[in-house]
Amino acid sequence: MQVTDFYKVAVVDYFATGEGRTVFIVTGNDKKIEDEIHEFFRIGIISMSPRAWLAEDKMGDKSEFRHEVDTIKSFAPMLWMQIQEIESESTLKGYCDYSMSHHTNYS
Repeated sequence: MQVTDFYKVAVVDYFATGEGRTVFIVTGNDKKIEDEIHEFFRIGIISMSPRAWLAEDKMGDKSEFRHEVDTIKSFAPMLWMQIQEIESESTLKGYCDYSMSHHTNYS
């Protein structure tokens, strides 16, 4: 089994009137992602392998997950750079342990 068999990048971009916007970006296996993102926010989670995120990026505006790709690029540019490096490797030799949450209240 390779690291890529369980390593994922998860994104949640939650917005509610009066509550603001909350963004989570977490990497790791399913258990780590579950531990990092509160159950309430997991309803909107998009979790994929790094290669799947790259495939979505290559689809451009046709991607169902274009917004989430752009969210990773905007909020975690260093993580996106590492995801891009995976494409040039035949196997993932390491991974980035990344976890962030960002909340902004627009009211």
